[in-house]
Amino acid sequence: MAGTIESDIRFRGLVQYLSTSAFFQLGKMANPVTGEIERNLEGAKFFIDMLDSLELKTRGALSEEEMKELEGALTSLRLNYIDEVKKDQEAPATEETAAEETPETADTEDKHEDQAAGD
Repeated sequence: MAGTIESDIRFRGLVQYLSTSAFFQLGKMANPVTGEIERNLEGAKFFIDMLDSLELKTRGALSEEEMKELEGALTSLRLNYIDEVKKDQEAPATEETAAEETPETADTEDKHEDQAAGD
């Protein structure tokens, strides 16, 4: 019985380790050493894929509670991953919009040109 408890603890620890690693890579948690947010979507995908492989290879061998824990971690990570990918896709559009001239900017530039011409 003790071997089963130890293996359950190790399995949960593995799921937690892989999940936490993925969240670090998604930039959802600060690096505990540097205190900085580091974002690496390829790294996050690696850890999500590892959890996915773990789910496929252990299907039918896990308790209902273990399966729910693993599926919950994967669902949360996948949704967060999609959210981060969308941010990357929206970022270029946001940068282009910010670079466009606004009416206020045009008025200010016209005033500067008028002042320069009057000098």
